[in-house]
Amino acid sequence: RPRRRRHRPGPGRRSRRARQGDGLRGPAARRRIAVARRGHDTNGRLGADTWANLSS
Repeated sequence: RPRRRRHRPGPGRRSRRARQGDGLRGPAARRRIAVARRGHDTNGRLGADTWANLSS
């Protein structure tokens, strides 16, 4: 019978160091970045000041 090829490892077990190269982008990152571009505070929550400069 043919030899089983080793299944290509998914993104599952990568070292934290390896993941640093990802720019810390998770699956939801694109949206977070888009929102952050409109002047957000660091954790992506809309602060009062954010709404102020969103409207201006």
